[in-house]
Amino acid sequence: MSRIELGLSSLAYLITFGALIVLLVVLTRPFSGNIRRRVEAFVDRLHVVAQIALANAPALLSTPTTERDILEYLGDYFLQPEALLKGMADSCTLISGSRALEFFAPGSSTSDSDWDFYTHNSSYCVGRVLRTLEAAGVEWDDLWKPIRDLANAGPGTKACMHISRLNSYFQRKAAGDQRMKSALEAIESAMNENEKFVRIRANSPSERLMKGLPYPENAILRWGDVELLVHTLAPAVSQPYSASSTVDIIRGKITSRDNCKVQLIFSRNRSPIQQVMAFYASSVQCFLTPYGAVHLYHRQAAKRIGYWWPHNTQHKPSADAARLKYGDRGWTFIDQSRLDSEKRVVRQLDSENTESKLIHFAINTGLDSVLEATRRDALKQMTWVEHRGQTFLMRPARGPVYEILPGTAIDDRKQSEDDEYVLNLTSKHTVAFAGSSPGARPEHLSGV
Repeated sequence: MSRIELGLSSLAYLITFGALIVLLVVLTRPFSGNIRRRVEAFVDRLHVVAQIALANAPALLSTPTTERDILEYLGDYFLQPEALLKGMADSCTLISGSRALEFFAPGSSTSDSDWDFYTHNSSYCVGRVLRTLEAAGVEWDDLWKPIRDLANAGPGTKACMHISRLNSYFQRKAAGDQRMKSALEAIESAMNENEKFVRIRANSPSERLMKGLPYPENAILRWGDVELLVHTLAPAVSQPYSASSTVDIIRGKITSRDNCKVQLIFSRNRSPIQQVMAFYASSVQCFLTPYGAVHLYHRQAAKRIGYWWPHNTQHKPSADAARLKYGDRGWTFIDQSRLDSEKRVVRQLDSENTESKLIHFAINTGLDSVLEATRRDALKQMTWVEHRGQTFLMRPARGPVYEILPGTAIDDRKQSEDDEYVLNLTSKHTVAFAGSSPGARPEHLSGV
């Protein structure tokens, strides 16, 4: 507990103690019954005020301001928090979701909340942050857990998976046990039968909502008591931004903290910050990086108010569930689709912006000084647009670092000593890169 919080706690107890003294005086003196009742009611209200002040002291006055706050915050869950931040810089990774919101607005997460780490769609980025989080105390689920869960699913189970991931599992099915092989064979067989693999198309978000479908193109597979919804839309450059948002998740847990859940998330067509911009509400449009902590709508978040973005492209059922979850934690939401729907608002993250908040960290990231300065600048210059109940990034990272920093190009032919280990670690935990390019090296990425 900080010195300010301790002071507020003491004040709350003093108020309560003083109220009891007043009540004792009233009860021992010959005041009229009416005065007694009024004083007793006042004392009751004063006690409630004291308790509210005590409960909200951290949220009101413990606003984080320095790198010491982030190290203490991460250190409550992870081993060697400074090494964790260095590893996040090395892998171009950030933290978002309720755990990032908790840093700005205490009480917004619970002990069951996930730690969500977002990185780029790159074997190098994924492998490096997997290794970093292992060193920080995270134990990862094995590659076959999604198929094992399907194989062991009970009656009424519903699951979702992208068709490309299923195909990758088909190619590696010899590595699974017999029960998983049987499940994969049943799925593969059903996919080859037209009457069992019926494609269902939903062209708009409203149509997907009406049909209860999370993706533009879907197929429902049923075998036994299990229903598998397959996302069948193949990624293509020509698709609109919101048409396909395939996300891969590697799950794990912090064994030393009651198996607190950890998720490593990466998208084939979105950077980490672009994923944050697609979130359903402004409350969680915040993130923690080695360079600083950002909340895009901090002024509203400080009042536990969030703007609801109904046309953002996050999975609708999960967005609705999250809205209810945060409602239980004292948050209220304003639907932005109904307010000046045609008005286009451009916002930029900077130190003079009273709407957003950027807390700079002076962490030793271990990066080349020019590369670090480039990433810090990219963060400060972040610009986004609000339009028709949607937010989207206007100024993303400025391209590969070797294109914008002449003289600091990185030789792709010079592989680091641990590249093989990193790529093998990625392959051990995900099929996302099976048969595809490993993606960009983190040193080539100028954004966070």
